[in-house]
Amino acid sequence: MLRRAKADRTVVEERRAHRYDVNIEASIEYETVAQPVRLVNLSRRGFGAAGEIAPPTDAVVTLTIPGVCHAKARIAWKDGNNFGAEFLAPQRLFLIPDVVGPGTEAEPSNDDFR
Repeated sequence: MLRRAKADRTVVEERRAHRYDVNIEASIEYETVAQPVRLVNLSRRGFGAAGEIAPPTDAVVTLTIPGVCHAKARIAWKDGNNFGAEFLAPQRLFLIPDVVGPGTEAEPSNDDFR
């Protein structure tokens, strides 16, 4: 039991250590819906965003960051129009500077995914 708690804590700490606060216009597509969203945080394992309508929990979406990437993700949670998603395949960390912009340092966020 103690080993499990320690492993869970390590996963949470790792998740927090690699999340970056961002403010990026992107879009998502799922089922027959396509909508713009604003990314509020980004990591190699997932993202937090806000949109006009949050996709259903467990929906698989395609996130598009114009000129940077297309990635499939599963909606992990939603709260009003805010939601978080986990990438189906971890994304490469070098994409983060591409997303944030040249010459810009992204700041690691210590906040929860929400």
